[in-house]
Amino acid sequence: MNVPYVLVIFFALSCFSQQIEMEITNIQSTKGSIRIAIFRNDEDFKNETPVKVFVFKKVGIKNGKMTVQFEWKEGRYGFALLDDENDDGKMNYNFLGAPKEGYGFSNYEHTGFGKPAFSNFAVDIKHGLNKLKVNMQYIF
Repeated sequence: MNVPYVLVIFFALSCFSQQIEMEITNIQSTKGSIRIAIFRNDEDFKNETPVKVFVFKKVGIKNGKMTVQFEWKEGRYGFALLDDENDDGKMNYNFLGAPKEGYGFSNYEHTGFGKPAFSNFAVDIKHGLNKLKVNMQYIF
């Protein structure tokens, strides 16, 4: 294969994926992983059917903060995070139904009970570097 063809293929593929740099703050434990679920719309969020889930081991946490990077497509998406301290792949709840693990949403701090609306944490991913911030929240 000629080098120019390789460059054309690489450039064509890179147009569909954009760089995301996510700063995650207020992480309370170094155990487990951070799971980032990507949702396209409110229905997918309500049904808990993300289009993709990225899992990052908690490495390099300083003062409760870590930064992760990954590639994703342009468009409007919501990013929901789980501090999966026991690495079981799901949110754990106490006997009252309150989350036992931390959670967070892209560029949004949820203050109510229950799930937020997708529109509250949906962000536009555009060409180039997209910087997002998530402040993890813990009930207990």
